[in-house]
Amino acid sequence: MKIYKEVNSANDFEFWGGARDTVKYLSDDEIETVFSMLEDSEPDGMDETAVNDFFWFEDDTIAEWLGWPDFETIMEARSGDNWYDSFDEYEEAQEEEEDEDEEDEEEEETCCGDCINCSNYDCGLNENEDN
Repeated sequence: MKIYKEVNSANDFEFWGGARDTVKYLSDDEIETVFSMLEDSEPDGMDETAVNDFFWFEDDTIAEWLGWPDFETIMEARSGDNWYDSFDEYEEAQEEEEDEDEEDEEEEETCCGDCINCSNYDCGLNENEDN
């Protein structure tokens, strides 16, 4: 027997199993957005198990609906101390981090030419000096 339950807000829904793992990476607004999209795609409604299973097994679909390439990217962007609200924000931060890494690498590879007084005396980049 199917029992349908009216849910006024996504905050009223209690997820279980793997769906609980999915929603911990989503904001309340994003969960509401997914509920709204489900309501549009399923005008006759869904039972609790179908909703829960959607959040559990269709995480990449959820990611795409929210503007992310896949759910793995959301998890990466929202792990540890990070919480990027959008893929664009996450992508921008990644690009900045890559630029900083490249600058650090360039600085490490540059020899100042004053190997005797240089703090990086053993850099090995000045081939004319005996280290």
